[in-house]
Amino acid sequence: MIGVDGMNQQETPTRIPVKFEIKRIRHHNDDNGFTVAEVKFTDYQSDYLPTSQHIIVGHFLSIFEDDEFEGEGTWSVHEIFGYRFEMEWTRRIVPQSLKGIKEFLKRFVKGIGKTTAERIVEHFGESTLTKIEEDWKNLLQVKGMGKKRAIHIHEKVQKNKRFEEIAMFILNHGGGYRTALRVYEAFGESSIIRVRENPFLLCSIKKISFPTADKFAKNLNFPHNSKERIKEGILYLLDFSSRARGDLYISSREIKSVLQSFLMKQGSYREDKHIITSQEIQEALMELKEQEKVIVELNDAGEECVYLQNFNFIENRIVTLLKKLLEESKTPLCPTSQIDDFIEKYERDKGFRFAEKQKEAIYMALQKGISILTGGPGTGKTQTINSIIECVKSVKTDPSIHLSAPTGKASKRMTELTGMEAQTIHRLIGLNGFEDANDILEVEGDFLIVDESSMVDAYVFYKLLSSIQGDTRILFVGDYEQLPSVGAGLILRDLINSGKIPTTKLTEIFRQAQDSQIVMNAHKIINGITTKDKNGITFDQSKEDFYFISKHDRMKAQQAIIDSVKRFLEPKYGYTLDDIQILSPMRKGDLGVWMMNKLMQETFNPRNLSKRELRVSEAFLLREGDKVLQTANNYDLDVFNGEIGKVTSIFEDDEGDMGVEVTYDDKVVVYEELFVEELTHAFCLTIHKSQGSEYPVVIMPIHPSQENMLNKNLIYTGVTRAKQKVVLIGNKEALDKAVKRDDQTVRNSLIQEKIKKQIQNVA
Repeated sequence: MIGVDGMNQQETPTRIPVKFEIKRIRHHNDDNGFTVAEVKFTDYQSDYLPTSQHIIVGHFLSIFEDDEFEGEGTWSVHEIFGYRFEMEWTRRIVPQSLKGIKEFLKRFVKGIGKTTAERIVEHFGESTLTKIEEDWKNLLQVKGMGKKRAIHIHEKVQKNKRFEEIAMFILNHGGGYRTALRVYEAFGESSIIRVRENPFLLCSIKKISFPTADKFAKNLNFPHNSKERIKEGILYLLDFSSRARGDLYISSREIKSVLQSFLMKQGSYREDKHIITSQEIQEALMELKEQEKVIVELNDAGEECVYLQNFNFIENRIVTLLKKLLEESKTPLCPTSQIDDFIEKYERDKGFRFAEKQKEAIYMALQKGISILTGGPGTGKTQTINSIIECVKSVKTDPSIHLSAPTGKASKRMTELTGMEAQTIHRLIGLNGFEDANDILEVEGDFLIVDESSMVDAYVFYKLLSSIQGDTRILFVGDYEQLPSVGAGLILRDLINSGKIPTTKLTEIFRQAQDSQIVMNAHKIINGITTKDKNGITFDQSKEDFYFISKHDRMKAQQAIIDSVKRFLEPKYGYTLDDIQILSPMRKGDLGVWMMNKLMQETFNPRNLSKRELRVSEAFLLREGDKVLQTANNYDLDVFNGEIGKVTSIFEDDEGDMGVEVTYDDKVVVYEELFVEELTHAFCLTIHKSQGSEYPVVIMPIHPSQENMLNKNLIYTGVTRAKQKVVLIGNKEALDKAVKRDDQTVRNSLIQEKIKKQIQNVA
């Protein structure tokens, strides 16, 4: 039968055989072994997989992250927690020591790859390191092993002979083999002593976070209210808030209010007796302040604002650099009369008349050191940018003009619209991550234009401002009504709302744009006008650019999305899969990114004997021909978060490791197996991930099941990604509710406040 949630249910749920790896333990009861954990399925023998978030529940006497198990279980739906896989029975598969030894050999013995490490461990088992350390000749028993290589391995293992002891200590107190390797790399032979003395030293190691350190602390009977734990808990809360909410600071009042519940949820001390008092938090804050690990400032309301040191530095540098750019005199590019002459000639030659706001933007851009141009679709932003470029060229011989945008897609689009080469901000200034913070390129020239500025976060904005040299003028262009940046900060809105940065807002919709339902409906959406209002959102099919397909049932909406893609692929439309982008407000659910990607792959790039595949996890199968998205900045591979490409080859190297070749617009990137997890399918994207891009066709579910995520800024951003056609599928009532709901994003930052105080009125 079909349940109310749309899930296929049977009278007696069928047991599904599985193998899985523990990724995160959410709860473990030491008395009865009851456990709730996030897992990665490595083998899953069923076609039914209802969710992308894999949570198992069961009883485990001993369980650690990275452990591998096999067993059988069934799916159930908890009324609060959602889908969970209930284990009927489990059995540990691989002793952790074996996995640890394989990784150790690959990591610490140069020249050993996956195949050789597996051969050695298969031969000696858990006594591998002991046998190698005992005598190099033992290694000659391994097939294909020569004397020279055996001696080399023996010497390396001798040098790191305490690793096995340290690894077992880590494994027995809450860590996996990867944690053991990182701890050993950081602390060497003193690892056990140092971790016993203060488990929270683990937080200083890259890729080991507070929850892991807290698990060690509990297993080592470290006091729950120790100052070291509270201090690291505060630092973790600040970091978590910057990533989850985009905050640059948290008030001390909020820290005292939420830290207890936050650590109960994120940490390992979860009993009612594990109380942390406000006084203990205050003392920890004072010590962090003395150690300069946090910076505390007062805002205008007298409230204490607590920053991680790096965010406070970034915020203050942004204000200082803005002040310099605004208040320092620059050599004028030209007198006002030359701009007058340009505008008159441009209008005469083009047979076109600028809107008053467009003229204002041209004067502003050429006469101010830093300025902002903002406006919605159809208001002439692109034409204004091109006019400013033409004006600079007309008043200066051989000018140096830089064009840039936050993402590869946005910079490519800028190139297409202006006819000039544009590049990402990262490429423009040579930004290679936080480690190379001081190694940026200087930007010198007459003019810099940065498009899609609403996507620029505080860190990138600070580095960009730091790169500006001499008399270079900078114009930020963006639509502040779109979604905020993924990274911390709300820069474009803060700059505009400060009232101190010269800003032109284009509001007039050009006549030719008024024929576009995409443009007109986008403005109605952002202005809160619904389908039911007078002059409301329209779906005039004769214009063939904006459609609504009513589907109340989620499964029927799902099928309608697939059918719409099929229709646009028909010869009469002439579109390809690359032209069509499904955008969803959510990752989870029947209409979410994960499920739609799975259906799109099955429908449009199905299994074929001529196509190689790579099982990254049970929820993620890569196939040659798949459309994929890069999800992180990878400076080693020179590929960045948000870039979309196609899998052109999946291969196996000489050591037996798998690799993936992805073709992007401007390059081919070869991924070792280690980096493949940075890829995900891109047939369907979240609306957030689509920012800075444009697609001929956008298909977007708008359904009551997504209601908690829907607001007018989200829908506006999705709709404005489309160049030619928009198809909304779902429920008009859900659309109308969303259009009436503002994006309530508020990000803790004093940038706007500091700009108002410290910068003179130059606008």
